[in-house]
Amino acid sequence: MEPLERLKQNLDEEIRLHPRYPDLVNLLGLLLALEGRHTEALKEYDRALEINPRYTECKTNRAFSLAALGRTDEALKAAEALSCEAPDSCDVLVSCAKLLAWQGRTAPARAILEKAAELRPNYPAVYHYLGLTYLTGDREKACANFEKAASLGSAYIALYDSLHIYRNGGVKLAGGKDPAVKALLNQLADNPNSVKVYLAQAKMFAAGGQFDEASSHFDKARAIEADSPVIENGLGLVAIAREYGEEAKLHFRRALHFDPANITAHVNLAFQLGADGDLNGAEEQMRKAVELAPRYPDIRVQLATILTEREQLDEAITHLREALSINPKYVFAAIMLGSILFAKKRYQEVIDTYAGMDADAIGLPEVYSHLATSHLETGKTDSALEIAGKAVSMENPLPSTYVCLVIGHHRLGKVKEARSWALKYVKQFPEGPEIEEIRTLVDLLKDTPDA
Repeated sequence: MEPLERLKQNLDEEIRLHPRYPDLVNLLGLLLALEGRHTEALKEYDRALEINPRYTECKTNRAFSLAALGRTDEALKAAEALSCEAPDSCDVLVSCAKLLAWQGRTAPARAILEKAAELRPNYPAVYHYLGLTYLTGDREKACANFEKAASLGSAYIALYDSLHIYRNGGVKLAGGKDPAVKALLNQLADNPNSVKVYLAQAKMFAAGGQFDEASSHFDKARAIEADSPVIENGLGLVAIAREYGEEAKLHFRRALHFDPANITAHVNLAFQLGADGDLNGAEEQMRKAVELAPRYPDIRVQLATILTEREQLDEAITHLREALSINPKYVFAAIMLGSILFAKKRYQEVIDTYAGMDADAIGLPEVYSHLATSHLETGKTDSALEIAGKAVSMENPLPSTYVCLVIGHHRLGKVKEARSWALKYVKQFPEGPEIEEIRTLVDLLKDTPDA
């Protein structure tokens, strides 16, 4: 079975277990789009947007699939609506501009990119795509923008585009303010078989699932530069995609041999060790990554995930809180922290964790259930009932939400409502974890009048 097909099967299983996780559904859409199955991808994107109508990344992916199917007008309308819906998101603006540019709408694409440049003046991708909007009109401006992107760190991608113009258009590069950039361009012009070009091609093949080609180009780069941690990391990731776990670990360890402070290699090795069941080794590598990048929230969350698997919950809580102090809107970190705190019955802390989040935007029954129960356990009965009421209107509500409604109404003396929700529990979850207690409660409340 092909690695992408296996990944889709795994995703289908995860979605079956967690049908209200829009990220999983969106990812399935992306995999289908990668295979050119854009009609099927659109169905998955629509499903993700039913769960979370404000999911801008999914809307962007949907617009690209519309364009791929030739539904140009719909794609352009979607892109323009997105640029208005998320005017302060530079990434969304760049994606919308890219789509408009690909459809020949260079003027509105350029206007959106100029707005994005105001938001993030040091973002290389903005100038990279600005350069593309000038390709068929003003080659000097195209080169100037590619140079700007390269000087900000988008080296081999931007320079490769700029080199294409440099060779085929014969245009003298504008500005020349950065001698290092100009020297590298000259080097590429003289030697197209350079490490940077091979790396660019390898990453392109890997992104398209052509792992044999990707591995071949990484090997060509390694033949030129034998001690590069970047190349070893790339070869390791390709090995993972091909399910060669032992080979992947060897490449990541080689990367660390060449650069012991290579954060990416520590993280990659930790993932593969964890996948192989070596949680001790995974924890060791992820701790090293945290030491090297203490202000990178994703790494702390990954360490917290390993610690949770090892039941070191207090330390996991510490790292998740640190991640949220760096990025207060980190939804996955909040959900993970809330789940651990809920399991430990630290209900007020659960409420505090979600206080800065938009529960409606998260859109998960588990979050509502944990919040409702936490409010109930801390004596906030009215708010518990309000939250639980939202949760039961969602797809696939949890049994615990019904329990919360039963207890909350009974606590307020609303016996009729309490019994009604208890009967709904019995009907919805005949094998639920609290079924015996709920059946007993139904009988007890049968002849009890409302207070």
